[in-house]
Amino acid sequence: MLRNYLSITSFFAFAIFIASCEVPIEVEGDSKIIVQSYFTGEQDLIVYVSESKPRSSEGLSQYVENASVILFSEENYDFIETLVFEENGNPPYYTTTGFQAEVGKVYILNVDVPGFKPVTASNSIPVPVLIQDIFYDNSVTPNGEVSDVTFEVVVTIEDPVDIENYYHLLFSQSLVTIKKNEEGKNDTIQLDTGSELSIFSINKFLDVDQYFSHPSFLVNDVQFNGEEIGISFNGSYSYDPEIYTRGEFSIELRTVSKAYYQHFQNLLSEPEDPLSGIGGVGASNVTNGAGVFAGYSSNKGFKTPN
Repeated sequence: MLRNYLSITSFFAFAIFIASCEVPIEVEGDSKIIVQSYFTGEQDLIVYVSESKPRSSEGLSQYVENASVILFSEENYDFIETLVFEENGNPPYYTTTGFQAEVGKVYILNVDVPGFKPVTASNSIPVPVLIQDIFYDNSVTPNGEVSDVTFEVVVTIEDPVDIENYYHLLFSQSLVTIKKNEEGKNDTIQLDTGSELSIFSINKFLDVDQYFSHPSFLVNDVQFNGEEIGISFNGSYSYDPEIYTRGEFSIELRTVSKAYYQHFQNLLSEPEDPLSGIGGVGASNVTNGAGVFAGYSSNKGFKTPN
């Protein structure tokens, strides 16, 4: 198979997702119901429901606590479950209780809010494309009280032929805090947060948009349909070796639906910074409202730093 290096659009997806859920969302025209749900298998399906406010309004968008949120299967429009409201979520959300979506099945979401037309959307989880190989190499340079790390990573996948695929690559580097035990020797406890990565595509002849500090990357297979590809990046981060030791470097490859891909691509093109306090809603596959109901599949790989 031919190995290609491709054009990639990068963005801080977690920040965009959190921002799009938590900041006031302003829209043109009348108020709308905003639905946001990114779902995959082996997890409860979670839906955020909010009421947007028009730009002319002085009010802020609010999360909706009295919605009826029901999930159906597209096949015969079979009822699956009425989602339960989780008021203690931050932000609050609606969730299934035990149901897990399956790959390839189309699901229909119906959201009914008093005073608004019923909001509907449908989507499915794509068949996952697996990571075939990961090349990872890094070097560490002492720099005063910190250590600077530079690394190269190449993620190889084999794209299925004659299928339109969309991908989302996410990277993270875990750190482990160093603690002294009673004998004065080092002990360790895993941290919940990772290092702040700077990472970029090494394909300098192609345009790449970089957003924020913890990157992830959107890719579609228009340039490499049916081929084996190596997606290559350089990156760096710093850490204090007196406080931390390095854990695993993780790579997540999501095979995402077209609605997922288009939603986040559109968020990138909107003029407002999604972290500025006014968020956009992105491309929408929601009827009688806005937002996104989009499936994805996921597989992960891990590398231990040198």
